[in-house]
Amino acid sequence: MDHPAKPDASTVTVQPHGVARQLALAAVVLCALLLVPTFASAGADGGPALYLFGGLGTAVVVALSWWASRAMKISVTRAGCPAMVSVSAPFFRAGFPLLEVTDVDVAEDSGQNPGLINWPVLGRATSQAGTRLNVGGSAHVALSVGTDRRYTVITRDLEQARELAALLTR
Repeated sequence: MDHPAKPDASTVTVQPHGVARQLALAAVVLCALLLVPTFASAGADGGPALYLFGGLGTAVVVALSWWASRAMKISVTRAGCPAMVSVSAPFFRAGFPLLEVTDVDVAEDSGQNPGLINWPVLGRATSQAGTRLNVGGSAHVALSVGTDRRYTVITRDLEQARELAALLTR
């Protein structure tokens, strides 16, 4: 659920490219078209319990896929006095005072995550690489917080990366 920002808040939101969101919805439709007949035919042989489990399973897959296509975004908000920064992504939230931001770098990025798992949030803020927040894009903003935390936010393009960097350095 989105929470409205306070009037004195500034937010930069990174969302996946529109095509990626449409592909996620297409996967939902395809899943429903394949799973419903499969469970219906199994239910005819195995009784009403398979109808129930098949229907519930399909509903869960469709609901999670729909949620992922709509809620998959990264938001960075600066609000309050003294200014606080809030970084949020699916199943992730971090906050810190703006005064603790010690370094902000903007650069081009491949938009790909290292390794085999392509989850939107990877790593720990206190690790050497830090936390990588990625829903796709061609640039990033890397920020250091205090002496021990790093965050890298992948943005749609360099323009959005500069907008985010400005939000974090005002």
